[in-house]
Amino acid sequence: MAGALLVHGLGAHSGWFEALDGALKVRRIYTVAYDQVGFGRRRQQVFTSYNQWLDDINTAFDFVRATIGEKTALYHGK
Repeated sequence: MAGALLVHGLGAHSGWFEALDGALKVRRIYTVAYDQVGFGRRRQQVFTSYNQWLDDINTAFDFVRATIGEKTALYHGK
């Protein structure tokens, strides 16, 4: 099984990935998308530092890795 962690940009929210999620699901690719602090369903949460976003992405990545396994979880960042 393959997986994808979908992270939106500033001013967006996880709902933007609904069509992509559907397209990946039919290809048996597991996806996780979440709203960053200050956006989407979390827009009421107060942004205090960039570390919130880093902690969230690390938590989400760990969840994906635990769900699909170590061998298929790849981090493709810069």
